[in-house]
Amino acid sequence: MGNVFVNSRGREVFADDVVPAVEDGYFAIFIKNKKVLLYWPPYGEAAEFVGGVCPRGEDKAASLSRMLYEQSGFESAIGKPEKIWSQEVDYFDARAANPFIHYRQVFGLFDAAKYPLVERDKNWTTPDGGAAMWQDLDALFRGEIELNYTHMAALKALVAED
Repeated sequence: MGNVFVNSRGREVFADDVVPAVEDGYFAIFIKNKKVLLYWPPYGEAAEFVGGVCPRGEDKAASLSRMLYEQSGFESAIGKPEKIWSQEVDYFDARAANPFIHYRQVFGLFDAAKYPLVERDKNWTTPDGGAAMWQDLDALFRGEIELNYTHMAALKALVAED
């Protein structure tokens, strides 16, 4: 069996006869005043949206609220998103024990004005050692900011109807 996996930049990684790990990821896209909250992991190549793999047994909403704090410094319970987008990707993550991952991702689009998320003009260090910042949504679409390949696909799908 031949498999093609993509990394965070959308580059293909080929692998034959691998058994990919299966992971479920949940992500929150917060938009306010034509700006979007982005997170740069301490190990990352590209920006991402807040979220990640939900540990087994943890409620999805509680997991997203915890990751919101860890990845942005904001403490807030996360409610119901305005829109939801799901996708499945074969993803390559060189840091993982099994770098070949079949990733089931769910992205929620949130109106950040409904949450106590202050817009800051500078990057700030997050509790997990990464960085977070509000960025111009149009600059993201123009390609001026590098966003994780799969996250960009979800963003395009969620805002295409607007």
